[in-house]
Amino acid sequence: MTATDGGIDALKREFDARFTQIAPPRPTSQRFLRVQAGHELLLPLAQVASVLPLPRLAPVPVGRPGLLGVGAVGGRTVAVYGLADLVRGASVIADQPGDRWLIVPSAAPDVAFAVAEVLDLVDIVSSDLASKSQRDGP
Repeated sequence: MTATDGGIDALKREFDARFTQIAPPRPTSQRFLRVQAGHELLLPLAQVASVLPLPRLAPVPVGRPGLLGVGAVGGRTVAVYGLADLVRGASVIADQPGDRWLIVPSAAPDVAFAVAEVLDLVDIVSSDLASKSQRDGP
């Protein structure tokens, strides 16, 4: 095949044509941190600043629901709440000997949530989230 018989020109046209085709849209997904706190929960990973081993907690003399105490995180004192207690609506300070991990949210780094286990990361396609919320309601 030579340049004069149109072979190269045909290859160039085919090559260029492949770049003009629009790729199908990729489904967008959101990443969640799956934790055990009473039962399995999904926390949006974009809203998690850090996951740390649960520090030693100091009790506080207030009766806030779910408040386990205060702990030191990165040189700061943070209020630590038991996520399981907050989810199920406990009205007293609960002793959570099974809690081993601390979730620090991005929006409020002076508060943290104690969970029993950090299980894994889960990617969920955004359209699946929307269809589930429409099915299940608010």
